Amino acid sequence: MQNSIHSTTQYIKADHHRYAYRVIGEGRPVLFLQRFRGTMDDWDPAFVDRVAQHNKVYLFDNVGIGLTDGNTPSTITAIADDAVQFAKAIGLTKFNVLGWSLGGIVAQVLTLRHQELVDRLILVGTGPAASKETVYPTQRFLEIARKEVNTEDDHQVLFFTEDNKGWQHTRDSLARISRRGDLIPATKTENWMSQSLAMRDFYSSPQDYFNQLKNINVPTLVSGARYDIAFPMVNSYLLAREIVNSTLLIYPEAGHAFHHQLYDTFGDVVNGFLGR
Repeated sequence: MQNSIHSTTQYIKADHHRYAYRVIGEGRPVLFLQRFRGTMDDWDPAFVDRVAQHNKVYLFDNVGIGLTDGNTPSTITAIADDAVQFAKAIGLTKFNVLGWSLGGIVAQVLTLRHQELVDRLILVGTGPAASKETVYPTQRFLEIARKEVNTEDDHQVLFFTEDNKGWQHTRDSLARISRRGDLIPATKTENWMSQSLAMRDFYSSPQDYFNQLKNINVPTLVSGARYDIAFPMVNSYLLAREIVNSTLLIYPEAGHAFHHQLYDTFGDVVNGFLGR
C-alpha cells in the first residue's frame, strides 16, 4: 500500500472549482474533513496510514484551502455542500465521514443535509452548535489559532498537553508531517477568516443545528480529550447525548490532536468502528 507521505496529489473539477486530493489505501471509503486552517498536509501521516490499512482514505483541500482554488465560503452550509460536490465528482455515492475540529462541524452539517450519502460518522475533537450547555473554544486557543504564523510552542498549546510528554508528542507529530517535504503553503488569511465566519454562522444559525442533532440516524463515533482547549471535553458528551445512535470515547491524557498523539490506538478504534 502506498503511504500518505508518498501519495500522489490529484485534481478534479466540480462546480467551477479545481479540487486537490489524495487517495490512500483500499476498502471502505472515508472522507477526511480537516481542521481550521488545515490543509491535506496537516494530517499526521501515521494516523492516516493506520486508518488506510483497512479503508480507502480520501484527503482533500476544500474550496479556497491549500491547493484548491476559489474563495472559502463564510457559511457552514456552503462549506459542507462544497465537500459533497467533491465527493460526488470523484464518484462516491455512499461514504464514511471523519471530521476533526472545524471539520467535525462541517461533518455534522454535511450529514444533516445529505444523510443519504453517509454510511458512518466519526467526530474528532469537535462540538455542537449553540446551546445553554455548549462550551466554546477558550480565549487562549482563539488568540493563538488566529496568529499569522504558529511556532512549535503554539502547536503544543493548540493540540497537545502542556507538559514534557506533550512537547515530545508535538515534536514527533510535526516531524512525521514534515517528511513529505514540499508542504502545501499555509492557508491565506482571507480564507481562514472566512472559516471563522462560517463557525460563527454555525453557532448562531437559524437552522438551530444543536436541536437538529437528534435527526442524525447514522452510526456515529464521538471522540474527544480531557485537555482539548479548542472544543472542551463537555462538548463530546453533548454530541453523544443528542445523537441517538452514537458511541462516546474520551482520552484522559491528551489534547485537541489526540488522534495524532495516539495514532495507532485511535486508528484501530476507527477501523473497528467502520468494520462493524
